[in-house]
Amino acid sequence: MTFFRTAARTLAGLIPAVMVSVTPVLAQATNDPPSSDVFISGVATNNAVSETLWHLSDPTNNYFGTRQRAPLQLRTREAAGDSGWNAFAQVNARTFVGDVDGNGRDVTLGIDRSFGAARVGLLLTDSTYDLTDATAQQADSDALSYGLYALAEFNETWFVQAFALQSDPDYVVGANAFEADRTAGGLTVGTGREMGALYVTGFASINGYSEDHPVVGITPARTISSTTISIGSRAYFQPSTTAIGYVGLALQHNSFDDGLGNDDDSISPRLSTGYEVQAGPGTFAIDADLGEVVDGTTDIGVSVGYFVSF
Repeated sequence: MTFFRTAARTLAGLIPAVMVSVTPVLAQATNDPPSSDVFISGVATNNAVSETLWHLSDPTNNYFGTRQRAPLQLRTREAAGDSGWNAFAQVNARTFVGDVDGNGRDVTLGIDRSFGAARVGLLLTDSTYDLTDATAQQADSDALSYGLYALAEFNETWFVQAFALQSDPDYVVGANAFEADRTAGGLTVGTGREMGALYVTGFASINGYSEDHPVVGITPARTISSTTISIGSRAYFQPSTTAIGYVGLALQHNSFDDGLGNDDDSISPRLSTGYEVQAGPGTFAIDADLGEVVDGTTDIGVSVGYFVSF
């Protein structure tokens, strides 16, 4: 009996000691900041807008004789010289697989005015994303972005595409709901030349965003940022007298900073393909792309759009 009584007293004395030693560990686990991988919707939105600008510009340099096809004049310098108006609507759906799983969509509207070989317009993009990271942390985001875009051609074979966006995305991460402040933009410079039945373009681009987050639970206020640099090529071909298609390959360097001292850098390829055809008074386009949005997460996107001049 004395033995059991002594053992019980010893155990009773150990429990507080164990709790004292375990409590900091539990606190550390509880106070770990939430994963930042779920805040990549800004990268996806930039990709959607960048893809739209390819259809708005004329990277083929009229190689396929689109000056004679009024419905496809949206792609030509001749349309720009008319100082006319151009408008478009595009829907981009995207799926994420890997460290981050989920999906989302961007609906982008735009209108611009031509000034000689340049065009300047207004952008409006509505984005909704639902993402889950490797720790099962979920994040929903909604953002209405607005901004400007510009297109220009020079020396007959060079082209420039640029955009700038501002938004206040709303996030719901677990039990926390908050609003962030996002500034985004992108720039693409390219050139092209004919190679047999193809018109081949080479390009370099940079786009990114910076997002200010408030204090969320135990996570301090921080600025999340991401930059994507791409170097690649697109080959255009003409499958019919009323259509233009392309295939593209780019090498991307993605850099993601969670604002808490953690950086994520990766280099990966991105494949793309697209097709556009006359449809009524304008042009109907469909595109698809596959790449790595951040290290460990692959994204697959499909978009459809309609472009018209008036």
